[in-house]
Amino acid sequence: MIEVHGGTVEARSDGENLGSVFTVRMPLRAIAGGAADERKTPAGDLEVRLDGIEVLVVDDEPDARELVSAVLTRSGARVRQAASLEDALARLREQKFDVLLSDIGLPQQDGYALMRRVRELSPAEGGLVQAAALTAYAGEDDQRRALAAGFQAHVTKPIEPADLTLLVSSLSGRAHSEARRKPAEARSEPPPETRTTDITTH
Repeated sequence: MIEVHGGTVEARSDGENLGSVFTVRMPLRAIAGGAADERKTPAGDLEVRLDGIEVLVVDDEPDARELVSAVLTRSGARVRQAASLEDALARLREQKFDVLLSDIGLPQQDGYALMRRVRELSPAEGGLVQAAALTAYAGEDDQRRALAAGFQAHVTKPIEPADLTLLVSSLSGRAHSEARRKPAEARSEPPPETRTTDITTH
């Protein structure tokens, strides 16, 4: 379970009958390198604006919600947050969203259940919202389950900030032609190696 969420477990002992120490490390972020690390993908050379796009971010981890929200807000999106299935459904009934980003590992009822409930809503209640699963569950079966539940995309954490903004732009129907190439002086030199992010769309 720890590895599924991107963590590691280490064990060590100083000798027989001296006990053991287990070290568990869990990531606190959904964004690769944090919000300031946009330059680490080719997309980092593009300035994607999300002005006017309404986004609902669903994750039970406060740090993950805040990081995703910070990246999207900086690009101009209007973001609201939810920590559970019921919380997300309440937000959807309160206002219209263009994009929904949800973790799969939610408490009590998971992201698959959330998406099935969302698709049962009327269009006026947000039943047609464009949605992506933003999750550590990275297997092919997880991708199939996400798409079958009603998500338009399955994205593996951590995701680069520039890729996240492009994903939201695409889901919202915002033309990629609105993305502008950043001025050369705004880009760091030399460019680092490319990272890739698994994004499976339907």
